[in-house]
Amino acid sequence: MTDDYVIVNAKDTKELDYSEGQEELEFTYDGKAGVRMNLFNRLVFAAKYGDFRMLVSGFISNDSRLLLNRQILERVNIAAPFLHYEKDAYVVIDKDGRLKWVVDIYTTTNNYPYSQTMGGGYNYIRNPAKAVVDAYDGDVKYYITDQADPIIKAYEKAYPTLFEKTAMPDDLLSHVRYPEALFKVQANIFATYHMTNAGSFYNRSDAWKIAMEHSQGQGAQPKEMDAYYNLMKLPDVSDKEELALMLPYTLEKKENMVSWLAARSDKDHYGQLVLYKFPKGENVYGTEQIEKRIESDPEISKDMSLWRSGGSNVIPGNLLVIPVNRSILYVEPVYITATGQTSLPEIKRVIVAYGEKIIMQPTLELALKGIFGGAVPKVTDTGENLEGLISRAFNDFKSVKGSSATGDWEGFGKSLKQLEDTLNRMNEKQGVLKP
Repeated sequence: MTDDYVIVNAKDTKELDYSEGQEELEFTYDGKAGVRMNLFNRLVFAAKYGDFRMLVSGFISNDSRLLLNRQILERVNIAAPFLHYEKDAYVVIDKDGRLKWVVDIYTTTNNYPYSQTMGGGYNYIRNPAKAVVDAYDGDVKYYITDQADPIIKAYEKAYPTLFEKTAMPDDLLSHVRYPEALFKVQANIFATYHMTNAGSFYNRSDAWKIAMEHSQGQGAQPKEMDAYYNLMKLPDVSDKEELALMLPYTLEKKENMVSWLAARSDKDHYGQLVLYKFPKGENVYGTEQIEKRIESDPEISKDMSLWRSGGSNVIPGNLLVIPVNRSILYVEPVYITATGQTSLPEIKRVIVAYGEKIIMQPTLELALKGIFGGAVPKVTDTGENLEGLISRAFNDFKSVKGSSATGDWEGFGKSLKQLEDTLNRMNEKQGVLKP
């Protein structure tokens, strides 16, 4: 467990790493991190942790090392407790193949003139630096990425050895992503300040809000959707795929979707925000409207009630909002667990909604067939048909779920992009379907 200390380089003992064929491979820690366990240090830490095995164990020698503070966020907080850190650290691979954890750093204050105060009590927030933690030996480096921030420059003068003198290496910089917490703050502010007309601003006649969702089961209160990363081509902006952080908007006093906001993460466009608005007068169902339609669908409601009466908990998964042409396709997995037992959720059904249609089926493949029609027209010019695209979409969705379950967010973004491309192809092939 990374919450606890560990002692490495035990005497005459090696770690069993994994088996390769008939051979078992062993490994010994060769990093420089940790406190050497000489006699004095063994006395000190035995008293500190109340573990006197440190004194009597024959496996501990002067070459053994005690590794402390192994949680990533705990480690950076101890190194620089005056900074604020993104809770969601992510791992990247540098040019030498080493794993590095990247933690976004924020500077905040509540003394910025004429600025609206946010829920955390601050009215200024910036992301001027990043902490990089070596996953093997715990080495921590701080890189300033925004030299224009006065607060981080003040900290740099106060602690001249804390921050690296050189810029963040390109092999790491190419992997950084736009931070979720900052994007969520910007999205909330923009929900009001996108209005440039004084009358509309005063009356809040065109105020927006971040789309809401229910993702914790029956009776749960709605909550704002979490921002999600997607590998995609941003329409009218880029002709190549890039990692974007996205959030949909609905009207403040209504539930239909009006727009979605994306933050770019690629090096040349890092931090740029792009807004896509649906044409006024065009009704695009919002997340809450879709969930209400799901709940009121007689077939879906009947199955949900049957599972609950059979002693199962029904848990809706996170609602995926996938832009498809000028509309939105929604995908929501449905999980069940046994009541009163500690069990892993089992995916039971997949719900797909597009335009006026809502379908729940055991697989995404069947749900997409229900949405786009059972009759599969042949396409002779490319050899591609609707049935093949549906099968491809099913495999793409399995990749999305697999990447999400393992925390592989880069793979999640790529799989979601593949799913989006496949759905766009399906929409093109079935031209009679209009959202």
